[in-house]
Amino acid sequence: MTLPSTRRLIRGFSQLMLYAVAFSVVATANLYPEARMPIVIWLLAVALAWRPSSGDRR
Repeated sequence: MTLPSTRRLIRGFSQLMLYAVAFSVVATANLYPEARMPIVIWLLAVALAWRPSSGDRR
């Protein structure tokens, strides 16, 4: 009974952390415009690495 709610809590927390990371990355890109391209490449790599794991969990 507690497992689905715990999983939902973990998913919500990870989504919140993802939003926090995205906000910090956007702030960093605005502070350092020359670092914008490596940040975009890193975000694409993280998104590609994140998707299959979340798909396998379902």
